Amino acid sequence: MIWIPIADLIEIHGCDYFDTVDLTGSKRFSNGSYLYERVLIPPYLTGEYDYEIIFDGHRINVPQHVRGCVCQMKACIRFCCHPQHLLVFNKRECTSVQPETISYSPYVNITLDHHKVVQKNITAEFVAQHGLPIPCAIHYALHPEQDVADNWSLFENGTLLRHYDRNYMSKMDYCLQPEKFDGHYKLTVHNCGIAVAEKWDKIMCRYVMICSIICIILTIFVYVLLPKLQKLHGKCFICYLLSLGVGCTALIIDQVGDWEYCLTTGYVGYFAIMAAFLWLAIMSFDLWNTFRGTIRHMTKAPFFLSYNIIAWSTALVLLAIVYAMDFIATEDTPLLWIPGVGYYSCWIKTEDWPAMIYFYGPMMLLIIFNVSMFIPTAVRIYKTQKEFQNIVGQARHRKMVNEWQTFSLFLRLFVIMGVTWIFEICSYLSSNHSTLRKFFIVADLLNSAQGILIFGLFVLKPSVWKLLLNRIQGKQTPEEADGSEEDISLYALEINKHY
Repeated sequence: MIWIPIADLIEIHGCDYFDTVDLTGSKRFSNGSYLYERVLIPPYLTGEYDYEIIFDGHRINVPQHVRGCVCQMKACIRFCCHPQHLLVFNKRECTSVQPETISYSPYVNITLDHHKVVQKNITAEFVAQHGLPIPCAIHYALHPEQDVADNWSLFENGTLLRHYDRNYMSKMDYCLQPEKFDGHYKLTVHNCGIAVAEKWDKIMCRYVMICSIICIILTIFVYVLLPKLQKLHGKCFICYLLSLGVGCTALIIDQVGDWEYCLTTGYVGYFAIMAAFLWLAIMSFDLWNTFRGTIRHMTKAPFFLSYNIIAWSTALVLLAIVYAMDFIATEDTPLLWIPGVGYYSCWIKTEDWPAMIYFYGPMMLLIIFNVSMFIPTAVRIYKTQKEFQNIVGQARHRKMVNEWQTFSLFLRLFVIMGVTWIFEICSYLSSNHSTLRKFFIVADLLNSAQGILIFGLFVLKPSVWKLLLNRIQGKQTPEEADGSEEDISLYALEINKHY
C-alpha cells in the first residue's frame, strides 16, 4: 500500500478568524494575491481552512477553501449575509430579493478609540464582511427606535456594545443586516446574546418544578386508581393536573434550551397553562353550582363533556390568537402586539407588555372569576349547615360534613394556586425593580412547587391512604358506597320546599 501525504492546511498567522473572508469566487492574481471588494489581499494574508467558527466558538467542518485577512488591510463591518439579501427569521439562512427593492442609508454611527462618535458611510469606508457564517439560528434584532433599552454602539475595531446589559460583543456574537422597519429598510443589529451564569434561584426553581411534575404524575395515578375520587370534581381535577403537568414540562424544556422544537414547546406550553386556569375556573363554577341548592337536570357525564368542550376550546381560541399574532407580524408591527413565542426564548415574551395582554391578563380575569364563585359558595354552605344540622339524619349530616371538607380542600387549592400566581404577576410587574424582585424569589419557588403542594393536600391524607389500602386489599368502605356530591344539595332543596 502506498501512502500519499496530504499537506497540512496553511492558516493565516496572527489573524483572527472573524477578520477573514471567504475568497471563493474572488479574482486571483499570478503572484497569489486576491481582489476582494476592491481591496487587494497579499498572499501572506491568505490561507486554507476546512472549518467555520459559529456562535460560542464552536467549529463545524466544511469543504476546504481559501480565506483572506481583509480586515488587516481595511476596517470591516460584519454583515449576516450579502448586503442585498435578507436574513431568514430563526434560521441560519439568507434569502435573496430583487436588488432594487432593498435601499437603505449606508451611514452608521461609529465610536472611535477616544469615544468620539462619528457617522461613516460603511459602503465607502469599510469592507462588508458577508462571507462569515451566520452566528446562530435563534437570533433577535435590536430595535432602539421602539425601545431605548435596545440601544447599541459600534466601535471602529468591530466590537459592539449592547447597552441594556453592558455586554461587549465581538464579531462572533453579532452581525448587521438590512431589515424592513416602518415601511423602509434599515441596517439592524442581529445578535444571539451572551451566555451568562445562571442564577441560583433559577436553578433551584427548575429542580423544584421537576419534583412538582413527579408529584403531579403521582397525584393523577392515585385519582385514576381510586373510583371514589373519580366523581365530577375529581375528573375535572385530573384534567387540571394534566394541563398543569404539560405546562410545567414545557417550561423545563424551555429552560434547558432545546431549540429544535422551540416553537412547538412554546405554543403547547401556553395552551396547557391556559387550559389549567380554565379548569380551575370550571371547578370553582361546579362547586358553586353543586352547593347553591339547584337540582341539576343533567347527569354528571353531560356536565363533564360540556366542561371539556368549554375548557379545551377556549384554550384553543387563546392559542389561535397568539399564533395568529405571531404569524401575521411584520417588521412594521409594534412589539406591543407580538406575543413573541420563540423570540427570546421558547416561551411567550414575559419581559414586556405582551405578557400582560396574552398571558397574565387572562390569568387575572380567571382568578377574579374564581374568587367570585368561591365567596357565595362558602356563604351558602355555612348557612345550609347552620339551618339543617338539627334536621337531617346522621348519614346526611356525615355527607354534609364530607361535602364541606371537599369544598374546604378545593378552597385551599384555589387559595394556594391563586396566591402563587398573583405573586407571579407581581414578580412580572416588578421585574425592573431589583429590590422588589428579590422579595418575589420566594414567590417563584412557591409557584414552581405547585405540584408538591397539590400532592400534599390531596394525596398525603389519612383518608386517601386508607382508600389506597382498601383498594389494594379489595375492600369497599361504607363511604365508597355513598351517593354523589349532588345528593346534599338536592336534599337541601327538598328541605327548603317544606320549611
